[in-house]
Amino acid sequence: MSMVDIHVEAEGHGVEEWPHGRWLDPLHHPPICKRWWYGEVELRDSGGAWTYVDWRRHQSWRRYTPQVVPLLRSVWRTAPLLAIVFSMTVFAGLYYELYQSKTPGSLVLVSKAYFLPYYYMVIPLSLLLVFRTHVSYLRWWEARERLGDQQSTLRNVARLVVAWIWPRDPKLGANLVRLLAFLPPSSGSWFRHELEPMMANRDLVSDEELRYIVGCDQPTVAVGAMVSKLLSRADVTAYERVMLEAELGLFMNTIGALNRLTTMPLYLSYTRNCVRNLLWFMLGLPFALFESMGWMTLPATLVSTLLCASIENVSTEIENPLLVLPVLVVTTNARRHVEATLASRQALDKLGLF
Repeated sequence: MSMVDIHVEAEGHGVEEWPHGRWLDPLHHPPICKRWWYGEVELRDSGGAWTYVDWRRHQSWRRYTPQVVPLLRSVWRTAPLLAIVFSMTVFAGLYYELYQSKTPGSLVLVSKAYFLPYYYMVIPLSLLLVFRTHVSYLRWWEARERLGDQQSTLRNVARLVVAWIWPRDPKLGANLVRLLAFLPPSSGSWFRHELEPMMANRDLVSDEELRYIVGCDQPTVAVGAMVSKLLSRADVTAYERVMLEAELGLFMNTIGALNRLTTMPLYLSYTRNCVRNLLWFMLGLPFALFESMGWMTLPATLVSTLLCASIENVSTEIENPLLVLPVLVVTTNARRHVEATLASRQALDKLGLF
């Protein structure tokens, strides 16, 4: 008897018409057709599926080749700042050529003497960008670790269920395994505020179960409660029950960390001051360069703005890592790990090795 033989296939449609919990906010996540501009092209994570060939390609000279789509994305997302810097550079150039250089005693707005203060201003601006990007990367890596912890704990729970519950009650054991496999999709849907992860794995639950989970305010907590309810019916010892609940609790602990990353941004005063300082630096740069570089200041300031703003843009995108991480890929991998535990036990039973 396999896991698929036990549960009822979800045949109904029209899930979007069901009453949803407060977790589902369609405005929180962009539609699929717009994700091209929202970080899932350049910042797509491997989801733990890289092979030896992928690593070799990653380490080859191809990493230096221009990538048109990411470049266009960077230009598009920094377009307002580029437009402001372009306008300020043109103003500085016209002011210097048409008025300051031809009018003795005029207000000196453009001077190469201003370059020295700007040289020293690069240091605090660089520190702001470095720390901003570093902290955002730490948030991304923490989310990746927590998603990996979910897979590890689910493998442990599935292994214990197959070892302790399956021999005594195969039906209960298979039901537990399929709900364990549905925990990561429910978690992904919750944090991404979209139904896609759960809909991609809806064959694991019946229509009634899916309706209940979607209607709860916290789908992952609802699935966890269903697993605990089934565990309470299992014929296991007190020690075995404690071990199962402890492993399940480790999975639920990751929910708190992921929820913090998705609901608590970095200190807003820090991020806003980082952007403002970058803006003021780029707006004043043409007045320090134009006397020495002439109209070459225009491409120089635009390229500098694009480079610095792109770094800040990456840190802003990964500040909420679950919007750029491949949640669907990760949840699918977790499901495969859980199902493989049950499949290996079924293969052992057929072979009669243990």
